[in-house]
Amino acid sequence: MPKKIELIILFFAVPILLSAQKIKKIEFKEINILNRIQIQSLDMLPEDKDLIVFDKDQETFLRYTGTVWMDIGEGGDFRSALLKNEENLEFRKTMVTKKLPRDTTKKYIIRLDKKVRQHMVLNEQDDGLIIYEGEFKIFSKGNWSRLGKGGNFGAMLNRQKSISGLKEGFLTNWRRAFGFGLHGGIIYPSLFRDEVYPSNPFLNGLSSGWEVGLTQNMVYKRFFQSRMYITYNHIVLTETFRSEDANDLTATWTLAGPKIAVLPIMITPGSENFKVSIGAGAYARYHLTKELSTNVQDVLVTGDDFIEPFEYGFLAQLGFQVYRFNIDINATNQANTFIKSDWVQLLQEIQRLKLKTFSLNISFNF
Repeated sequence: MPKKIELIILFFAVPILLSAQKIKKIEFKEINILNRIQIQSLDMLPEDKDLIVFDKDQETFLRYTGTVWMDIGEGGDFRSALLKNEENLEFRKTMVTKKLPRDTTKKYIIRLDKKVRQHMVLNEQDDGLIIYEGEFKIFSKGNWSRLGKGGNFGAMLNRQKSISGLKEGFLTNWRRAFGFGLHGGIIYPSLFRDEVYPSNPFLNGLSSGWEVGLTQNMVYKRFFQSRMYITYNHIVLTETFRSEDANDLTATWTLAGPKIAVLPIMITPGSENFKVSIGAGAYARYHLTKELSTNVQDVLVTGDDFIEPFEYGFLAQLGFQVYRFNIDINATNQANTFIKSDWVQLLQEIQRLKLKTFSLNISFNF
């Protein structure tokens, strides 16, 4: 390759590589807010060292040294620090402004990557600036000092005997975010074949089922959640096939076994105690019981020979939350076939036989 072309490539590549080393992402770490009376009522132990809270009466951050609470300042003006360093960090003012939190009822610490912090140019006016970089750090007299990881606020609070207005609210929010709950519901199953035998989940009482189990919140944000269910299902599905000679065939399927369902995406608009939820995910069910009974003696009636024991597919959910109660309508569509693969290969006309369910569920989160 000619040297002239190599120089041109280097001329364009070097600035791109250099700019790629600068990280533009801004995040925030929320700090627990307490009033002065609540802080003074805390029963602190030496292992609570480095715990950081915000005193909303004095409007300052406090750090527990293992013996006393130490005032570490107001956290600094991170807005001014970011705008002052926008050229060093390749920030645009509009981008920075949109990222800044507007909720004045909470206290945030800016979360920076090490490379971002190293590119920041600060002076004595920035003394007291607190950031989070895998742990809390404070800028003082031209240097960054370590403050620790912020302590285990949950463990500290759970051992308190009584702190008015604090522990109860914390436990409620913790249970919503991380606690498990009881889950139950009624199921309406149906089998989908093709256009000749369309699926119908409401078969005039011929289909029924129930499920009970546990639910676990994996993510609990204001407008976004993720949830997992572990349940035991029992499904009974009866189908009647009409014939011209009035010798109708009635088949009753009985399926039972554990199911796990995951909803990684749940949009939850609403207030703190009332939310609407729209979710999508996947499920897997294992049939410990597989039975088929018919009203005709010469028809094969054992389901163990041809029903797939493992079922998986897609899950959709629509519901709402009231306090810690969740009432949902769930719909599942099987992705694999209801009949074992070796049967499907021999009988192509049943290769589309799949299980569909609708269910009405209620759960209570502890």
